[in-house]
Amino acid sequence: MFLIMVLTGCSIGQSKTSYEVVEDPLIIQAKAQMALNNFLSHLEMKQYQQATQYFGGSYDYLKELNPNINNTSAHNYLKHFCESNSGICLPFTIKSQKKIDENVFVFQVQYFEDNGQLFINGCGCGGIDQEKKDKFNFSVRKEGEKYYVVDLPPIRK
Repeated sequence: MFLIMVLTGCSIGQSKTSYEVVEDPLIIQAKAQMALNNFLSHLEMKQYQQATQYFGGSYDYLKELNPNINNTSAHNYLKHFCESNSGICLPFTIKSQKKIDENVFVFQVQYFEDNGQLFINGCGCGGIDQEKKDKFNFSVRKEGEKYYVVDLPPIRK
């Protein structure tokens, strides 16, 4: 009985304090990386329906690449991107990450050919579009409690 009175006595006259829950920045960054990992993994495994859950970029470019497809669902655009438009949907590793602001992260990714060799895009034969490149940037944006990849993988040149 004494304990109940003491606890009750402590709360009398005190105002309720509200606390803002602040998520650890490392957890936020890990969630952004997980979204990118899931998106690229689903593309690699030809699981296009699942990949759409992590893509928050524009489908306009995919529509331009595929003006004549009958099924205009998001996952069908991703399927055509990987299987018909030379989109790079290969095994990958995330090499680095950078926080741009509290809701945007940029990750640098390298891809690997099916034989395990590092994927290098371009021929190095001159011109801006032909320069050799082995690292590719992806932006991930936080919207509410979800994280979305904004960029599509590169196209094989």
